[in-house]
Amino acid sequence: MSRAENVCLLLDEGADPNGVPMSKQIDMARRFRRFCCDGSARSAESVRLSMNDMEMYLDDDEVGSVPSQISPPYLTDDELADRCRHFGRFWAVPCCFEIDYSMDEALYHSVVMAGLATTEILDQILEDGADTSAWREPLPAALPEEADLKPSEACISTPPHTAIATGNKAMLCALLDRGFSPNARALISGSQALTPMQYAIVIGELETYVLLNARGADPQIRTTVFGVHILHFAAALLRMDLLKGIGIPLSEASTTAMGHSLLHIAALPSNWSDFENSAPKVNQSIHDERGMVASFRICERMRNELDDGSGAYEEGRRHLVYKAEYESKVEALYRYEGMERRERTKNPKKWIRRLAEDGLQQEAVCRFIVQELGSGQVGLPDQHGNTVLHYLAGVKFPNMPLIDWLKEQDDGASVWQGASNLWGNTPEELYADASFARNGPGTSCM
Repeated sequence: MSRAENVCLLLDEGADPNGVPMSKQIDMARRFRRFCCDGSARSAESVRLSMNDMEMYLDDDEVGSVPSQISPPYLTDDELADRCRHFGRFWAVPCCFEIDYSMDEALYHSVVMAGLATTEILDQILEDGADTSAWREPLPAALPEEADLKPSEACISTPPHTAIATGNKAMLCALLDRGFSPNARALISGSQALTPMQYAIVIGELETYVLLNARGADPQIRTTVFGVHILHFAAALLRMDLLKGIGIPLSEASTTAMGHSLLHIAALPSNWSDFENSAPKVNQSIHDERGMVASFRICERMRNELDDGSGAYEEGRRHLVYKAEYESKVEALYRYEGMERRERTKNPKKWIRRLAEDGLQQEAVCRFIVQELGSGQVGLPDQHGNTVLHYLAGVKFPNMPLIDWLKEQDDGASVWQGASNLWGNTPEELYADASFARNGPGTSCM
C-alpha cells in the first residue's frame, strides 16, 4: 500500500486532516513566544532558563502579557535590557529552539508535513478540509488570543518552508499554484518567523529566491521582532553572491531593531565561541553573533541525557544520536564543547585554511558594503553603542587586514580610539583586553 493510500485510509476512518491536536501545537508554539512577562508571571529570563528542560511545558500564567508576536512590532525596552545580559543570534531571542525541533519528533500540521511528501498526498489532505487559512491570506496586523487560534495559525512552520528545506521546487510551485502565499510565515514563532524568501537566503538557495520573486514574493518584508531585512541575512553569511543576487540596493536594508547595520552583522563573531569571552571588557560588550543555527538547546539536551559518567556522552558524539539530518547540530555541539581547539591541534593546516578563507570573505563583504554605502558606516553605533570595529576587535582571531582598512576610512582612526559603547569601552580597549586574555601581560595594543 502506498503512502497516499495510507493517508486516504486514515482520512476515511475519521482522522483529523490537520494532523496534530491544537493543544499540542500551542504547547510547542509557546516555546517561541516573546516572553515579555507581566508582574504576575515569572521574568522572561526565568521562563527561558526553565525551558532548558526540554520536556517542560509552559503554564498559562508563564506565557506572559504579549498575546501576539506581532505587536509591538519590534523590540521593547525590556527586551533590549534583557539582550544586554545574554548572548544570542542577531535575528532571534537568546537560547532559542530550532524551528525543526519537536519533542515528539512530529508536532507539525499535516499540510506542513505534506510539503515533504507528494502533491497527491497534499491534495488529499486539502480536499478533506485541513485548515490552511494562515498561509493563504495577507499577513495579519495581529494574531488572535490562543483560544481563538486556528490550526494553521498555531503552527510554528509553513508548507512552503518545508518544501524549500528539502529542495523540492516542484512542491513549492504546487503550493503556490494552490493559493498558498509566497510570503507565508508562522508568526506564532516570534523572532524566527521568516518568510519563504528569507529562509531561502538563510540556507543559500538563491535559485529558490529567484523563483519566489517571480511568483510575487515581497523581499522588503522584515522579521517581526528584530526587524531583520533579507539583506542582513545575506551579510551574515558573508555571501557576495547573495548580496548581489538579491537585486536590492544595500541602502534598503538600513538597520535592525538592534541597530545592526549590514556592516555590523558582517563583523559579528560567527558564534559564541569566536569572541574572546575570557576578556572582561569584551564579555561585557559583545552580546550578538551572526550564526543562523539555533543549536544551544540541542547541545544541552545531549549533555543532560548522555553525560552520566557511563561514557555514552562521548560515544553519542561519535555517532549521530538524532538522525542524519541533525549532523549540523552535532557539529554545533563540537564547537560548544571546545572541539575547535582540539581540531586546531589535530589538523592545524585545515583549520588555519578555513579561518583564512572566512577572513577573506568577511573582508570582501565589508569592503563592498562600505564602497556601496559610504565610509560613514564605520562609525555607526548599534543599540549597545558598538561599532563595526568593536565587534572585529573582540574576537579570538582578529581580522587585522580588515581592521587596518577600516581604520584608514574617514574618521576610522577616531572611531577606533574614541567611540565608546554603553559600557564605556572603545574598540581599541576591547582589542587590548582580548589580546591580554590571549597572550597575557605585555601585549601591546594598536
